[in-house]
Amino acid sequence: MSAPILLTTIPKAGTYFFAEILSEIGARNRHLHVAKTHAETLYYAPEEVNRFTPKKAKVPLSISQALYTVLPGEFVFGHIAKPMLEQLFLDRFKIIYSYRDHKEAMQAEFYWFREIRRDMEEEFNKFKHLSVEEHFIKYLEIFGPTRVRLFRFLDMWRREADVLSIDFNKFRNERDYAQAKVVEISEYIDMAVDLTRAEEILDTCFNKDTKTKVKRDKSINLWTPEAEEIYGKLLNKQKFYDFVYPVYWTLRDKLKCLEQ
Repeated sequence: MSAPILLTTIPKAGTYFFAEILSEIGARNRHLHVAKTHAETLYYAPEEVNRFTPKKAKVPLSISQALYTVLPGEFVFGHIAKPMLEQLFLDRFKIIYSYRDHKEAMQAEFYWFREIRRDMEEEFNKFKHLSVEEHFIKYLEIFGPTRVRLFRFLDMWRREADVLSIDFNKFRNERDYAQAKVVEISEYIDMAVDLTRAEEILDTCFNKDTKTKVKRDKSINLWTPEAEEIYGKLLNKQKFYDFVYPVYWTLRDKLKCLEQ
């Protein structure tokens, strides 16, 4: 019997790409991008989703409200860290997690913000006149603290035995790994396909345009000494949250048990 499916990823680690793979396997895409405080109903934005999601696509749903609507054999996706979910959803859902080197993901997101997104806040856009390297420093200063924290909490999925984890870069670059993972995903969600069908799915999905494809000048190294210094400071600050948040989550869960 198939279960509801949650596809959660590091930003710029193939969110829409793996959604295509799930659809090709046979899971039903609810076209719901789930975030902490709202969901985006992507049925409203098929043409614009690669650059700009209209406000009408945003639905004021909490994670819990959105996940309650997902039926067996259906999937939703987003960048959902493990501590955001209540145990009942962890027990009910099949969870697939795609991860990527954090620094690569931040660099890819920066190019996405700078070159493609049309709805970025003024705080980011006002620095577009700078060189790419200088603008990346501003990106780290503005978004770095939340990204480092989110990425760390997302990677908690990799320690969960019941979660199917995927190395995004390895999937893109090693065909045998990708083929084996497609078969593994299909068996995990109880919609098994054989190796021949897995190869067909890969051919289809690798040839489709997805939200994550952004061309950039690969000769430019954004991780300059200044960028590395900022990143190092962010990692040091994160150590505080690594200590505090587990205590907070434990107390939160105990309070919920008392309330019940």
